Amino acid sequence: MPTHEKTDLPRGSETIMVVEDDDALRELIVGMLQGAGYQVIAAKAPETALDILQASKPAIDVLLTDVIMPKRNGSWLAEKT
Repeated sequence: MPTHEKTDLPRGSETIMVVEDDDALRELIVGMLQGAGYQVIAAKAPETALDILQASKPAIDVLLTDVIMPKRNGSWLAEKT
């Protein structure tokens, strides 16, 4: 019987902003990313994310956003950042 060598998945250290209006999905994504070593900033809406970015000016390496959300969308946020 063949044996498989266990290999560790690569780990990240970057900061990712997650913008998702579905609470359960946002929590799942945040948990997975944090488990992989990433620093995560989460927001429920594009307006909230923009407020966070403007207020504290965190260094964001990646913006992971839902495209379709109430009021504003992910494309609008990407243009503003």
